[in-house]
Amino acid sequence: MFFAFALLLSLSALSEDSKLDSTFRRTNSFCKIDGEKFEFSIRGDQETIEPQDAQWGQWIFIEGKELVRFENFPFRVRAYPKSSKYCTKTSLFKIDKNKYAHLYLKDNRPSQETLLIQVYNSKEKKSENFIDTNLEADDVQEYKDGFSFEASLNSHSSYLHKTSFEDRTYIIQSRAFKQQMYYSKDGLVVDEELSFERSPWKIGFNNLKEFLERTSWDETERKFQKTWAYLAISHSGKKRCMLFSNTEVRPTTIDSSWLCI
Repeated sequence: MFFAFALLLSLSALSEDSKLDSTFRRTNSFCKIDGEKFEFSIRGDQETIEPQDAQWGQWIFIEGKELVRFENFPFRVRAYPKSSKYCTKTSLFKIDKNKYAHLYLKDNRPSQETLLIQVYNSKEKKSENFIDTNLEADDVQEYKDGFSFEASLNSHSSYLHKTSFEDRTYIIQSRAFKQQMYYSKDGLVVDEELSFERSPWKIGFNNLKEFLERTSWDETERKFQKTWAYLAISHSGKKRCMLFSNTEVRPTTIDSSWLCI
């Protein structure tokens, strides 16, 4: 639904003299899970790299007291750059007994990097799967029985237009539609209530119901249908108007379909 595919990757035990010696460390993070200490590290195949590639690698190693385990990707990844209560440099969240979500970013250059979720079983000391969300992620934080993050939809559309409405001059701009995602043991979903509470548009609505109606929330599919967002600002009149659409419309005028405050 929200991810392009899930990579069901098994972990292989290796000696430290084999794969560790033939790869090169990019980043690492020390973690403590269920009383045990681990080191998560990302490694690459090349020793000499460009500065912009310093954090990226194809290998993820999980090193405990008695074992070294690894995973190899057909693309490059880096750790999500935010510490958590379990790890010094990376984001890791408990989602169930003995199960944790460890976050990485996928290299999609020239496009933006997107979020990868590793589900790690601390009892079995192996990863159960990797989920490619195919979403740009920001503001990751612990939430309920997992974690939440902000996903920006249609963020690459750039539109600017000047118009007049009710004797005021407005500048119309396209804006990314920001929704809040929630990941738990049950999977990844859009959290509509959290999306409203943390929305930059919240000031224009009296309550959650108005927000869901304006953005055409589909309860069955659990998604917002109008995710093309436009903001019109009149600096002289100190007014602003909002428009949500299910397609890219590039508006040139302001009418009754806009919400003005």
